[in-house]
Amino acid sequence: MPHNIVNTAALHPGTRNEVISAIQKASAQSGVDFAFLLQEAKSESSLNPQAQAATSTARGLFQFIESTWLETVDKHGAKYGLEQQAAAITRDAGGNLQVKDPQQREAILKLRENPHISALMAAELTKENEVILEQKLGREVSHGELYMAHFLGAGGAAKFLDSLDNNPDIDAEYIVPTAARNNQAVFYKGGKALTLDQVYARFESKFSPPDYAQPDSGVTATNMLTAAASSAPVRQTLAADFSAAVAAASLPSSIAMQRPVSVTTHTPQHRLDSLHAQALSMMALSTLQALGTSTEKTSRQWVV
Repeated sequence: MPHNIVNTAALHPGTRNEVISAIQKASAQSGVDFAFLLQEAKSESSLNPQAQAATSTARGLFQFIESTWLETVDKHGAKYGLEQQAAAITRDAGGNLQVKDPQQREAILKLRENPHISALMAAELTKENEVILEQKLGREVSHGELYMAHFLGAGGAAKFLDSLDNNPDIDAEYIVPTAARNNQAVFYKGGKALTLDQVYARFESKFSPPDYAQPDSGVTATNMLTAAASSAPVRQTLAADFSAAVAAASLPSSIAMQRPVSVTTHTPQHRLDSLHAQALSMMALSTLQALGTSTEKTSRQWVV
């Protein structure tokens, strides 16, 4: 999700490949779906590990604000070799997270720019948010809703979704005012506040075709190829991601295309796994190359 990001300079191809490879490695270690983490990073920072928000302390591949980063490292850092960093994070008399040594605090926050560590912490936060949301809502949650939890916090997302069920036409700014103020491109259009239903649609669209294919949406290799041949945005997306996807994973020449996996091992089987998504991209790019389509990368911010 763009937090009015300041530093979104284009990545060197090698850096982009390294970032995607780091996300894939974190996916394998954490058990959280690679396709979800990749799309989340693309939405948050355009895969820029040094992206810095202009309106908050959010920084890095997944745009962690300082407090959320410290809390996540405190909870999960030791699991991934960050024992010293986690031990340095304590709470003051008011219960707020702190690192007493200023230099050590800066070093811990700097880890947000490490693609692998950032992806690991994003994966752990995703698992936390999934459990919290499903307990609060009493139902399974979608990828778009999990992304909303990363963006608003699990509590904010639960409040948003509960309000959505009861009054979808109310302006979202009344439910999550701080988030709306800091992310006007998401909560407003043409200066007009968007409703809960409209903002929800924006979140869901980030994890729907063509950005994020799902098997129950009817997206197949055939119609993905058709879309690639006829839609400029799809051509740009697939072409830009192809070389990085190949670098991140050595895909076999033939891939079983029918096995979807969930974000984590205990969520519903209705999401597309990363190999499936990458295979579609590879097949589509073959068509693009045959058509002589440009592979120039374009910026993919929230434009609705």
